[in-house]
Amino acid sequence: SPLTGLLWANQTLAKDESLRGVPHKTIEEMRQVTGHLLESVNDILDATEAESGMKLALENCDLREIIRSTVKDLEFAAKDKDLLLTLDLSGEAMLLLGHKSKLARALSNIISNAIKYSKRGGQVKVRGIVKREEKIYQIQVEDHGLGIPPGEQEKIFNGFYRASNAIKSKIKGTGLGMYVVKEVGEAHHGTVSLASKVGEGTTVTITLP
Repeated sequence: SPLTGLLWANQTLAKDESLRGVPHKTIEEMRQVTGHLLESVNDILDATEAESGMKLALENCDLREIIRSTVKDLEFAAKDKDLLLTLDLSGEAMLLLGHKSKLARALSNIISNAIKYSKRGGQVKVRGIVKREEKIYQIQVEDHGLGIPPGEQEKIFNGFYRASNAIKSKIKGTGLGMYVVKEVGEAHHGTVSLASKVGEGTTVTITLP
């Protein structure tokens, strides 16, 4: 899309060491604003589709490749906050019938949140897990960021809801990302859960049959 192209161009310019001082600062501000705008537009489009009933054209998917590609796409955002973004993938195949772009979008939302709400210099861990006996796959994203207050954790999956401490932090967000994640998971006959503690971080798990 045009916004994606603009974001890519801004990211490329932001890496250019020859651009110093005010011009470089301006480019960095443009990159951040474009990124926020792209995130908001995508969230609204996905949420609108979810509201009208998400219809998936299923195809054979390699979940390992989806995870690997999504993590790679977000390496720049992690590096931008001096975060270590790690990936631990099962050595076993993770094949299923699914919608590649929707699964990638859901995972991107989770990792983006983990990066967004983590302290600079921290770590975000992504895992791809095979539970053969239970015949399920799991994708886990663990951060050591803000965490979510106990009474608000289930509400995170509601549209336009943001945790109170996230609002106080003044970090921008639409409150739609986790709603979309839940809808994508359920559309694949799966579940989405989280474990979180304020001040210690959050682990989000997508479980797929």
